[in-house]
Amino acid sequence: MSDVLTWIGSILLLAGVALTFVAAIGLIRMKDPWTRMHAASKPQLLGLLLVCAGVAVEVRTAQWAGLAVLIVIIQVITAPVGSHLIARGVDRGGRSSRDSFDDVLDVDDLGDDLAPGAHIERN
Repeated sequence: MSDVLTWIGSILLLAGVALTFVAAIGLIRMKDPWTRMHAASKPQLLGLLLVCAGVAVEVRTAQWAGLAVLIVIIQVITAPVGSHLIARGVDRGGRSSRDSFDDVLDVDDLGDDLAPGAHIERN
């Protein structure tokens, strides 16, 4: 049984490392902030989840399993928040390739917020 758990842990670790590596390549290869955010959050989060699961299976102690769960919970909370803040910053800064999205956007929810004079507080 120990050999089977070692193989399962190794496969989980390798799959997690592969997904994290793909996410790193995506950060370098993608052309705009919108697609980079996707590469930075989704495959990286799944890769970390697989790595933590692989470590927990490989080590087989409650302390490491609890630490792996804590790491995954913190990452699940912070990764979407970080991506959202990057998206807001890029959208407000106007330095993205947003013009290329104008033909595919049906509704621009932030358009009114970004209009000239929108930063003035309204009563």
